[in-house]
Amino acid sequence: MKHAISVHLESFAFSSNPAIANLSSEEKKRLDNGSIVTQVDRLIDLFKAHNQQATIFVVSIIDTWYPDLLDKLKAAGHEVAWHGHTHGRLHTSESFRRELDLAAGFIDKFKPLGYCSPEFCFWEEGYHLLREAGFKYSNSCLSDSAPVEIDGILEIPVSAYRWGGGNSPKQCRGISLGMLAREVPFGSSFIIALIRGAATVWFIKKREKKTNAPSNLFFHNWQAFDEGEAARRDRMWYFRKNPLYFPYLLNIERPLRHILARVQFTTLQAAYLHR
Repeated sequence: MKHAISVHLESFAFSSNPAIANLSSEEKKRLDNGSIVTQVDRLIDLFKAHNQQATIFVVSIIDTWYPDLLDKLKAAGHEVAWHGHTHGRLHTSESFRRELDLAAGFIDKFKPLGYCSPEFCFWEEGYHLLREAGFKYSNSCLSDSAPVEIDGILEIPVSAYRWGGGNSPKQCRGISLGMLAREVPFGSSFIIALIRGAATVWFIKKREKKTNAPSNLFFHNWQAFDEGEAARRDRMWYFRKNPLYFPYLLNIERPLRHILARVQFTTLQAAYLHR
């Protein structure tokens, strides 16, 4: 069985750190200093080394910085999907429509079918806006439940493994202590950073045997590949603000290579829309 894997393609220049957050797009591009270009090349090499394809959820302002960059992902066989335009948290229809307007060029160019909300922050009324914009699926929650259709959009949860009986809630949610008491969201790179490669593979196989369904994993590019000293300082700002950020300080390139060498993956589109 082929499982699904995706990457949230982000620059540290999208940080909510006040020293960065209010910079203009051009200032953020200068701060990025070409790091995201190197990150894309390394992602392509990572997946090529293991003969794997992935869905790449792109913060679409990247396409305005480097107009030819994302074509390299398409040429390598990866699915280009949408992760918002500014990586801001979206809580209202008005803010989401504004984000869609900003991303109009990206959406017209790549016609993405998939969307992943930044920080898994989404709300039910947003699904009809996705449908109106031509999207087919969302990847904006974590759950052990099967994908569920909401207002014409297939919500595909990042995979968790539920201990014991009962059913997982179907609504969108991120990681919480309440969730961790009942299930392990092993598809999240937050958890992959802690349990590493072998345990993640174990959960994939265990869930496959239990549900006969593909698992869905994701990670951030910056968890696998270093972005430089400025980015490291920014990650430490997050850690000082919230020590629970610690797993995001751990490099996961080796665990990812362990997983990719032992599990066959494909894009979310191929795993769930074309079954």
